[in-house]
Amino acid sequence: MMKRVISLILIISVMLTTAPTLLGDTTSVMKDLEIDGKAHWAKDYIDKLIDKLIIAGYPDGTFKPNNPVEVDAYIKMVVAALGNNFENGKDYWATPFINKAIELKLIDSNEFNTYRRVITREEAAKVIVQALATLEQLPSEEEINKYKSVVPDYAKISVQYKQHALIAYATGMITGDPKGNFNPTDNLSRAEAATVIMRLLDKSLRKPIAVQEEEETAVLPELLKSDEEVWGQENIGEMTSLREYQVKNGKLYFSYKDYYEDVLAKENLNPNINQQLHDLVKVLISESHYVKAFYSSESAPDLYGYKTPSSAVVAYSKDEGYAENDVSFFNYIFLDNRPTENGQQIRLKLNNLWWYYKEDGSLWDISDGWVDLMYAEKLMKSVIAIFGQEHGTEIYQYIYNIYIDERTKQDSQVRRDRTKTIGNVKVDFNNDGSALYFYFTIK
Repeated sequence: MMKRVISLILIISVMLTTAPTLLGDTTSVMKDLEIDGKAHWAKDYIDKLIDKLIIAGYPDGTFKPNNPVEVDAYIKMVVAALGNNFENGKDYWATPFINKAIELKLIDSNEFNTYRRVITREEAAKVIVQALATLEQLPSEEEINKYKSVVPDYAKISVQYKQHALIAYATGMITGDPKGNFNPTDNLSRAEAATVIMRLLDKSLRKPIAVQEEEETAVLPELLKSDEEVWGQENIGEMTSLREYQVKNGKLYFSYKDYYEDVLAKENLNPNINQQLHDLVKVLISESHYVKAFYSSESAPDLYGYKTPSSAVVAYSKDEGYAENDVSFFNYIFLDNRPTENGQQIRLKLNNLWWYYKEDGSLWDISDGWVDLMYAEKLMKSVIAIFGQEHGTEIYQYIYNIYIDERTKQDSQVRRDRTKTIGNVKVDFNNDGSALYFYFTIK
């Protein structure tokens, strides 16, 4: 009898000493994470987090990786990943985890009206970014803002979550779909939540979206082409109002009715104006759109003695018909003999780059975004062509940010003015309710 008791004690002792290993092995092998010999894409992450007791499967032995994760469950995962383990609350199991999340400033106390619903991707981004902030230094605002131009549906992100989404992209905590979209209001699946948690714990698993560095685009590809290659195309007349004979030595010569010969813009106000005009038109030319470029001399004085200064105009339109009717997506005016009263020399007018109406005439959701991201790229290249890579990139980003902000605000008719100096260029912004205007003063 004594031998049986001793044997039983030894068996129990062995079971107890091996329990953690067995628990890890049996609970991490969820039967729905490997089907017909094919493992779920997030299986390794899920297994590791189950072993760490950060997440768990269902009583039936499944994990249900594609099910949406609820707010309380996600908060619990993040809080536990930060090393905080609590017993479940008596009245509501998640109370201790929610209280800790509020204490750590992962969430605000009144952020959710209920924790028993699925969490959205933008909400999840905020929680994980706030958690990341407790572990390491977050990227600077300048670094974060670069990502506005690489998130196609940035405009759809709720205002209170925009910065968190950008940080999630910048740090690689959350990535977009195959097209780079963030899909802010979509649900976060249990598998995606596990992936995010693992990226919080293991920096090597993060996948920040690449942002093109200045060194990689020191010269725009279009500017590397010879003038003959660009303006010598057989169908150049379908793409621009300029012809090959009007391009000489990297400058544009404009036809003007009062002159026997084509004219250059005057360089006394801005010595780089002709190079800027040449490069601007060159980067805009494409088979799918039309670039109209023309010159107008200073007008005669009107009744009040005001004379319109001479200028060169470059407009980017859908086709020649639109261009001739002065309908463009955006256009530039370069003053060449005297600036405006405020000293401004170049004006950019942004028009129809945003969806407003559906085919049936009903209004689009104002947050739908660009008509086509190609216009954002063309706008970027046009600004860089004028102001150069270093300052042009920053000026474009400033314009882009204002454009997104203005077009996502419902009170777009309200006049707004802003000013910022970037390098040797002072940028003034004005929204008159019909279009967005940017004025450039070169110091």
